[in-house]
Amino acid sequence: MFLSLVVPSQLLAVSIQERLAGRILLAIEDHGEAWYIDPITKERTYLKDGASAFALLRSNGLGISEKDFKTLEAKKRSLLNRLSGRIVLRVQAHGEAYYIDPISKKLAYLKDGPAAFEILRTYGLGIKTMELSNVPVSSKSTIPVPANDTLTNESSLQSTWVNLINSRRMSFGLSTLSISPDLQTSSDIWVKYLAGLQTITHTRPANESLINWAQRQGVTVKQNAPAGTSLFAENLGIITTGTGEAELIASTKSLFNMMLSDKTGHHYQTIHDPSWTNMGIAFYLTPLSTGKATLYAVFHYANK
Repeated sequence: MFLSLVVPSQLLAVSIQERLAGRILLAIEDHGEAWYIDPITKERTYLKDGASAFALLRSNGLGISEKDFKTLEAKKRSLLNRLSGRIVLRVQAHGEAYYIDPISKKLAYLKDGPAAFEILRTYGLGIKTMELSNVPVSSKSTIPVPANDTLTNESSLQSTWVNLINSRRMSFGLSTLSISPDLQTSSDIWVKYLAGLQTITHTRPANESLINWAQRQGVTVKQNAPAGTSLFAENLGIITTGTGEAELIASTKSLFNMMLSDKTGHHYQTIHDPSWTNMGIAFYLTPLSTGKATLYAVFHYANK
């Protein structure tokens, strides 16, 4: 899977978000990290542990009357279905919080941190990393620390990408690109962030613009560039792969070929953009319980 600055079709992501709205998800291929998908925003929030889950789920609570609470206790399907996946608060009692499981429609009492942890274990749904990556992360969510980067041969993958893109550009009569330290730094920073998110996205914290974010990382671009020329671009990729060098190189080539197949999209245009002079290439590899791994890739291009 890959992303560009142009928003791609979100049909798959929307389907998954709708299907899993209100669920608690467990990243079974990583370290079992727990996420809650808000049924209203369809975004996921990281639940670090029982205490943070208790605080976060309560903060997302919807106040209801005692009359409505009694209706829920009586298992009236219309109200249970309408509030499926929500956390409800008994504001006319003592503010007790309950999670309404979307599948069983049971009310799970969020008494405290240990109770919240037990709810994660009881109602959590295991999900694979690639499926989870289709659900956007809430801007209010904290980010789990990414698994240790197990990639020991990043230079081989970088060389592979440099050769692929420069061979392609030369065949179109375009200038070749070299890696610059500032773009390498910015791509390294973002790939580690994405590995923590367990997804790929161009959205920066606080919705900061891409160019402002890049310049804060020390990226320089050409001043007074002619109108119509590009200054900075970002391409992203994620793929499940084996961990041997030959498999990783094959996966890198697969990402490149997928971007070339997107002939009307931003990936293809970026690879063939005559404005670029330099690039940065970063990879991050996180192991999966299946013996495979998730390879995250970030490519930054600039006009210098």
